[in-house]
This record gives sequence, C-alpha cells and structure tokens, in this order.
Amino acid sequence: MDHAIKLNSFNPDYWNNKGYALYTLKRYNESLDPLDHAIKLNSFNPDYWNNKGMVLYNLKRYNESLNALDHAIKLNSSNPDYWNNKGMALYNLKRYSESLGPLDHAIKLNSSNSAYWSYKGYALNYLKRYNESLDALDHAIKLNSSDPAYWNNKGMALYSQKRYNESLDPLDHAIKLNSSDPDYWYNKGYALDNLKRYNESLDCYDKAIKLNSSNPAYWNNKGMALYNLKRYNESLGALDHAIKLNSSNPDYWDNKGAALNNQKRSNESLDFVDHAIKLNSSNPAYWDNEGNALYSLKRYNESLDCYDNAIKLSSSNPVYWDDMGEALYNLKRYNESLDFVDHAIKLSSSNPVYWDDKGEALYNLKRYNESVDALDHAIKLNSSDPLGWRWRGFALCNLKRYNESIDAFDHAIKLNSSNPAVWDWRGLALYSLKRYDESLDSIDHAIKLDPSSRPDSWHDKGMTLMALGRNAEANAAFAKAKELGYTG
Repeated sequence: MDHAIKLNSFNPDYWNNKGYALYTLKRYNESLDPLDHAIKLNSFNPDYWNNKGMVLYNLKRYNESLNALDHAIKLNSSNPDYWNNKGMALYNLKRYSESLGPLDHAIKLNSSNSAYWSYKGYALNYLKRYNESLDALDHAIKLNSSDPAYWNNKGMALYSQKRYNESLDPLDHAIKLNSSDPDYWYNKGYALDNLKRYNESLDCYDKAIKLNSSNPAYWNNKGMALYNLKRYNESLGALDHAIKLNSSNPDYWDNKGAALNNQKRSNESLDFVDHAIKLNSSNPAYWDNEGNALYSLKRYNESLDCYDNAIKLSSSNPVYWDDMGEALYNLKRYNESLDFVDHAIKLSSSNPVYWDDKGEALYNLKRYNESVDALDHAIKLNSSDPLGWRWRGFALCNLKRYNESIDAFDHAIKLNSSNPAVWDWRGLALYSLKRYDESLDSIDHAIKLDPSSRPDSWHDKGMTLMALGRNAEANAAFAKAKELGYTG
C-alpha cells in the first residue's frame, strides 16, 4: 500500500486501504492518520468515515467515534452497518436507551444479521427489559448458533438477572464452541461464584489464567474464590498478582485488605483498605471493610465512623447497619446497638445473624423474654448455628427456666463442644435444679477446656462441691478462683 501511495498519493482509496489494513492488525493509533488523509482527499465517502469511527471506537474514544459515524450515516443512511456501529458507540457511552434507535434501524435494513440482534439484546438487558433482551439474544442464536459470543452474551444476560443456574447452560455452550477464549471461562466462574460453588469457579479462573495470565480481573476473582474457601494464604498470592497487574483498581486493594483481616493481620489490612478508599472514597464496601479491620483491632469508636460513612453511601444495605450495631454492642451501648440491628432486620428479616445480634443486645439489657423471642427467630432461620442456642440458654437461665436452658445448651454443645462458657452455664442450670453431680461434671468440662483463665468456673465448681458436702475440695476451688482474679 505504501508503494501505491508513493505512485499516487492523491488517491483516497489507497490511504483508506492502508488505514483499514492497520485497523485489522489492531494498530488503531497508526491507522488514524491514513484514514484522516483519505477523508481530506474525499470527505464524501461514507466508508472512510465509518472506518474512522470504528478505529476511534476501538480506542474507546466513543464520542469522537459517534461524530464520525453520524457523518457516515448522513452520506448513506441505507447502510445497516453504520447504524449498528452508531448503536454500539452509544451503548459503550452507557446511553442505552439512545442506542436502541440506531440498532432497530440496522435491523429494519437487515433483519438477518445476527450481530445486530445480539447488540440490541445486550442494550435491552442494561435497561432491565429482560424478556425483550432474551428474545433478541435468542433471535441472534437462531440466525447463527455457531457463534460462541452470542451464547456467552445470553449467559451474561441471565447472570445480570441473577438467574445464575440458567446462565450456566449458554456459558457452557460458548465454551464448547470456543474453549480458548478466557473470558468465557471467567464468566462461567463468576456465575459459579454466585452459586457458592467456589471449587468449580476456581477451576474456571485457573483455565482463564492459563489462557491469559495478564488479566488482573482473573487473578482477583481467583483470589476471592480462594478467600471464600477460607484458603486465605493462597488468596493473598492471587490478589497480589492482580494488584501488580493493575495497581489503580481499588477493588483489588480492598479484597486483599479483607483477606488479611480474616487472617487476623488487621493492621496490614488497614493499609490496603485505606489505599482502596484513597482511590475511591465513594464505595461503601471499602468503608465497611475498614470498619471491620478496626473492629478486629478492638478500636470500636473508630470503626463507628467507617460504618457511618458506609451507611451514608448506601443506607439500604443491612450489613452496614448490623456492623454498626455490633460495634456499639462492644462499646456496651446496647440500646443504640438495638436500633441499628432492628434497622438491619427491617431491610432483611431472613438473615439469622441479625436476629442473633438482636437477641444478644436484648440479653444485655436484661430484657430476657424478648431476647428469647429474637433468638428463637434466629434458630428457626438457622438451627445449625451454636451461637443462637448458646444465647438462648443464657436468657432462659436468667428467667429460671432451667430445664429449657439445659436443652438449649445441649443443642449448642452438639454443634460446638469446645466453648467453655456453655459447659459452665449448663453446670449452673443443673446446680439450680440441685443436680449437683451432673453440674460438677459440666463445670469440670469447662475448666478442662480453659483451665487458666476461667475464675468464674472455679468459683462455680466450689459452690457445687460445697453443695455436695466436699468442703475441702470446695475451698481449694475457691482459692484457685481467687488466684485467677475472681472478685465475686
């Protein structure tokens, strides 16, 4: 082409052809000069303007692309590709409603082009016109069922509608048609993540990384899958890789901070979450995670400011309200804690954690009957959490409903037999029923689990031994309680 241009530099087709050749080689910046030269020589050829528009589109200069494509359409309004390309530019400017007009126009001019239907389907999906979106995507697949991109787009449309199980079939179909595209594996992994099938999602991310190890999103998602599998050390390695590849993405810094916090490396966690907030201070999740790191460090007052920021940015997220409630609880501001937890429950009444937290706050306010009601609600939602049973036992014990409290403690022990407080309180309930031998066994179990830091258990053991008339042993137990700091 350069030789042709040397022989005749006034032929615009030569310049256009050179620009288009560079475009097909993805040398987009280089292709602009020859295309501009073609337009200077002949500004009435719509193909030149369309080609320039598509180069600018691929350079993500969408507004400039739109101007060039409008110029092409003015010169030839009967070419469906020009209308489709304009729709794509508007789509990438997130002007989804506006993109539908030119996409529809392209389809009117050529209803047998599968690509036009696919783009229309994706625009409709972003507008939450889901049924229409799926119809358009299905139309694209009917016209060309061998294009993996259409199956992938259908899968991602279903994904965006939170229809994760349904999204897997079209995503699998895309992979069958082209298993060498890393994005298809990545998208399948994302769907599996949302189904909490983390081992399977991890396999997908590994396949994506094998195909393209330079995409930070793949490493980030691998890190988060490992995080959800509680493989925190491995998670950190993957997240580090994501940050190395793109240190300007705040999500990667925040995710690493969350992983560090779960490894009880909360001071390090703060550094990473702070960095995320510096990059984007308007994301409520980052503030919540900073609050969680401060909470783990028992810096509860400081955590309140972070949770407050999260709530201001997203007042409809129950997690932030509950986290604020927990921080207030640890500051012994139980009435305030209750207000925040109640708000979390209003936003999501099906989360047992919030009912547990409400029960604990009410317990500490000595509102035991109300505490039992809240804990019963938590247990109905999740009967396999020992926390609800434990606090239910505490509350029932304070209501002198000892047999019921023993039943609750027994449930808690079945689920987690390593909590000394449950064994100790179970012993106290048995003691109150004058079942002293059983009481002693239970309290001894609490002491075996934590012999050096349970002065209350030693004192309770002394009381039980006294009731059994074993005074010398009782006095030894009282002495041990005092030695460990029991103040009564």
